[in-house]
Amino acid sequence: MVLLSFSVPEHVALIMDGRKRQTTRIERKNPIKVGDTLQVYYKSRIPKYRCDGCIDSECLQSEYNSPKMEYDDPTKKQRTVSEHCDDWCNVFGTATVTSVTTLSKEIMDTSFLEWAQKDGFATRQETFEWFSKQYGDDWLNKNFVVIKFKGDWL
Repeated sequence: MVLLSFSVPEHVALIMDGRKRQTTRIERKNPIKVGDTLQVYYKSRIPKYRCDGCIDSECLQSEYNSPKMEYDDPTKKQRTVSEHCDDWCNVFGTATVTSVTTLSKEIMDTSFLEWAQKDGFATRQETFEWFSKQYGDDWLNKNFVVIKFKGDWL
C-alpha cells in the first residue's frame, strides 16, 4: 500500500466529494502503478489533533471547511482548537490507482487548463504558483506523472 498525502486546504472538499480524482506528482524511484492501493491522507505529517490537519466535515475549524467554502448550516457543530478532539480525522480512506501517465509537453501545450482543473486548480496562474512554490521555478523541466484514482469513500 502506498501513502498519498495532500496538503492544499481547498482540495479537501474536492477529494471528499470526488471532484478531484487526480494528482500530479514528481516521478518516484519506486513508481506507482495501475491497480496499486493508496492510503490517502491530508497532511499526514502534521501532529495529531491539530485542527489545521483535520478533515471532519462537520467541524467549522476543520480544513474541510476552508475559508473559500460557505458554511451556514446551524446544525453543524462548532468547536474551538483543543489539545484533543474525538472527531479529529486526517484519513480520506483507501483508493485504487486507475491510470498513471507521464505529464507530457503535449498536455502542457494543448490541454493545460483541463489537466490543472482535474488536479484541483482553478486557473493557470494558481497552478503555476503552487507548482513553483513546491518544486521551484524550473518545475516544467522536471518529470511528473499524473495519477488518477478512485476512492473508497465515494
